[in-house]
Amino acid sequence: MPLRFLLLIVFLFGRPAAGQVTGATISGVVHDSIARQPLGGATIQLVTDSLPRFIRAAVSDSLGRFALGDVPPGRYKLGFLHPLLDSLGVDAP
Repeated sequence: MPLRFLLLIVFLFGRPAAGQVTGATISGVVHDSIARQPLGGATIQLVTDSLPRFIRAAVSDSLGRFALGDVPPGRYKLGFLHPLLDSLGVDAP
């Protein structure tokens, strides 16, 4: 069975409101690199290793787009899950 690799492209945009300090918005598109098409229904997760633990999650739309808002400055791990990975026998770390 061919192994299917999934590519996650992320763009970071920060847009604080006037006079208000807020976090950034992380947005991007999840693509299936074998089928060469957007991957809708993927769960995207953003987490920190530090305490207090910060977690955000979003689900990609039918065009593979997602956005995670109000993210404070820091170091994060970003990953995604999709039922397609289970059908291919690929385990999430």
